[in-house]
Amino acid sequence: MIGDVEWNQMWKDAIGGSSWGCLHGDGTEFWNKRTKQLEDQRKMNEDASMKIISKMDLDSKSTVMDIGAGTGALAIPLAKLVRHVTAVDPSSSMISYLERNAREENLKNITCVKKTWEDVIPREDVAEHDVLVASHSLLMRDMKGALEKMDLLARKTVYLITSARRDVGHYNQLWKMLYDKEYCPGPGYVYLYNILYEMGIYANVEISELVYNQPFSSQEDAMNLWIENLGASSPEAEEIVRGYMLERLVEEDGYFLLKDNVKWAVIWWGRE
Repeated sequence: MIGDVEWNQMWKDAIGGSSWGCLHGDGTEFWNKRTKQLEDQRKMNEDASMKIISKMDLDSKSTVMDIGAGTGALAIPLAKLVRHVTAVDPSSSMISYLERNAREENLKNITCVKKTWEDVIPREDVAEHDVLVASHSLLMRDMKGALEKMDLLARKTVYLITSARRDVGHYNQLWKMLYDKEYCPGPGYVYLYNILYEMGIYANVEISELVYNQPFSSQEDAMNLWIENLGASSPEAEEIVRGYMLERLVEEDGYFLLKDNVKWAVIWWGRE
């Protein structure tokens, strides 16, 4: 049997050895520069957010902590359904957008905590909440420590949402075209399940599939973002990315959309 220390180390190795991680490190600078892009994605993919929320056991008295809240893809719709939401995110620009979105929606039940999850001190920075959720924000290197903190602060349920695909859509195809080798994704949901199992937590897993839209104001914006995403530094590499985008971008509702069929894993466990 593989022990929990080994699974946690395997997670660390997979995070550090992923193609994306080798290019962008811990992702802090990368995501700070893409706040506007994430905000556009939030607006374009509200149905996906509601699909995640529909799987949660919530009522009007619930308190929810959203870990890696970004611009509020979950925090904003959650705040319309529950008593209070605490949004944890280390990015000032993300928090700024989230607070603006809350004001525009006249939501006064969201508290923002500008910290990484690793730096959050339980019961000092944040209190216990009924529900904790981390959606596509599981970049912590010490995943066992991160999960232990979530379990400690949840009164009822913890939900994790992450990719369930080994191939990562457009990254896979473009990486092969640019570097003539396979794209190495970060650790998937199986790692999370096994770390939890070794912690004595017998989690539930459900796989969902949907179309996810990545919106851009122009074709040039899409090309430039993906050129940087992939570290395409030569004129030849840039031309490959431009050609790929031109073939796949679809113009709808004033945006140029890059569509992808995604599989998401929802992992959850109860505290009661």
